[in-house]
Amino acid sequence: MTAKIEIQAATPKHAQLLAYLHAEIFPDDAWTQSWFEQQAKKQGSVILIAARRAVPVGLLVLSVVLDEGEILTLGVLPAARGRKVGKALLATALKQPVKHFFLEVAADNEPAIALYRSVGFFDNGRRPNYYPSGADAVLMMKTVA
Repeated sequence: MTAKIEIQAATPKHAQLLAYLHAEIFPDDAWTQSWFEQQAKKQGSVILIAARRAVPVGLLVLSVVLDEGEILTLGVLPAARGRKVGKALLATALKQPVKHFFLEVAADNEPAIALYRSVGFFDNGRRPNYYPSGADAVLMMKTVA
């Protein structure tokens, strides 16, 4: 039996946890506790935490301006990958009253690209050598009717 994935909205008090999760998920590009504190206070910022069995395992940060939303980061701890945590975070984010969603993802991150395509995102451009690893960024977009 698969453990239920619980999604909750984060607040500035979650900044330390969010910074920890981000560092574990993206060790080469970790965002700071201060960044998460500031982002959580911003108008139009949606920050989600995913947990399984009450243990935080993933996060998503969405910035909403008017009818557009940009997914700034989405990540799941390595031990929890392949268990639909990312899909649950994404499904929750896509419930926002937004017409167009945008994101960028490393071209070599095939599981993430497959996830985004599975919910209707399509390629919308490319930024060569964007990430520290040298990987291109694939720009993706989804329009909601």
